[in-house]
Amino acid sequence: MIDPLTLWAGVMISRLLAPVVKDGWKKITNADAKAEEKRIKEKQEEFQNKLELQRMSHEQRLVEAQKAHEYALDLWQQKTYYERCWPLRNPFEMQICEPISNDKSYFDNNIIVPCRLISSLKDKDHPFARTINGNLSSFIVNFYPTNSVHAVVSEIGAWKDDVPSNDASVNYLYAGLKKQPVMVLSPTLINDGKTFIFKVWSWGLGEELNYPAGFEFGRLELKPLYIKAVYEETLSMVKLAQDMNYATNLYSKKLLHNISIIKEIQDKGVTGEEKAKMLSFLDEAPEINEAVKVKMESTISGIFCCMAGMYADAYHLLEYKTLPKLPSILHTLPGIEFMMPSLKDYYYTLLNSLEIIESDKTLLSQMYLDVACAFSRLKFSFVNRENIIEPFATKALGLFIKNWDQTIDDENLKDLDVIDVIVKSNPDLQDEEFIQEANEILERSRLKRLC
Repeated sequence: MIDPLTLWAGVMISRLLAPVVKDGWKKITNADAKAEEKRIKEKQEEFQNKLELQRMSHEQRLVEAQKAHEYALDLWQQKTYYERCWPLRNPFEMQICEPISNDKSYFDNNIIVPCRLISSLKDKDHPFARTINGNLSSFIVNFYPTNSVHAVVSEIGAWKDDVPSNDASVNYLYAGLKKQPVMVLSPTLINDGKTFIFKVWSWGLGEELNYPAGFEFGRLELKPLYIKAVYEETLSMVKLAQDMNYATNLYSKKLLHNISIIKEIQDKGVTGEEKAKMLSFLDEAPEINEAVKVKMESTISGIFCCMAGMYADAYHLLEYKTLPKLPSILHTLPGIEFMMPSLKDYYYTLLNSLEIIESDKTLLSQMYLDVACAFSRLKFSFVNRENIIEPFATKALGLFIKNWDQTIDDENLKDLDVIDVIVKSNPDLQDEEFIQEANEILERSRLKRLC
């Protein structure tokens, strides 16, 4: 038998001797020694290169590890910000207001960037809140859709239920949405929910602010609205009894109480503060409670919608010279008759502001006339109707005539009677389509026609 160890030794020797046999039993010469020295040096250099590559690889991996750590930290901070500070249900990375179209020709060489409307009113904040939010959402979808030249991105209902509607929450919101066009409607309830304070926060497209700009838009007392609704619904029940030919004594005691108060006011011709005092004694009654609630919700919703439209109109007018839309759709909003003086002041100031940045008098005059036209077409009656419409019509005519004749003194274009004289003395001006349209508006507004 062959020893296994011997067999292994033989194979090894044969392997080591093979190159020697192949080279013809060459003896190691001086050249061979130099070649060996060079080989060893190259091995050493290769080793040093490998060490350097390893060092560089380590440094690179260390940088990558640091970046990964920083990224993870940013994610944690962002997650913490989103969970603890961000007041909306959706993360702000998803909130960039992109242009609604890249077709410049369609939008008169402008890329329309929609503004964003956010309401912090949550459904649980007030018994009317759910209806208000629903009506406000429908209003924006119907009249200010995101794919239109009056584009508004609606965030109605996005406010987290567990986040307070306070100034700090708005500041956190601004940190994520700065430089985007945003309005935050943040109504506050005081007096046990009997008074709405309308606080508004806003910042414009690309605007750099340390903090969001906030202001109080107004206050709404619910008691007068409630009394008005009870008064109207009580009269409705009286009319119902008359139409159906049955006695009002079939009604509940509370409703009969209301009827007696109203009858006394009518019989004695009570007006002014005394009438308001007597009406304050009107009370809820089972026959009208639901109708009163519906009317209250509808009226308050109309105010919220009106505020949203005012903001959207201002943004699109000043950014893109888009004709204000709200005046032409006021007839769709219930219970805003008492807001007409405020609307008049707002739109007159808005158009005056446009004059500062716009020199096209033809455009400006048409803007004023369009707003006057929209107000004049309202079917409901409102206090001082003529005084509300006249300033818009006068300014529209003044700008139109000034553009027609630059030599006319501006002071002579601030009075309708003076404008009337100017038009009468210029037969060519009387035939202008703009003057004819203005006359139609003046007639609808119970104002004197020109010429």
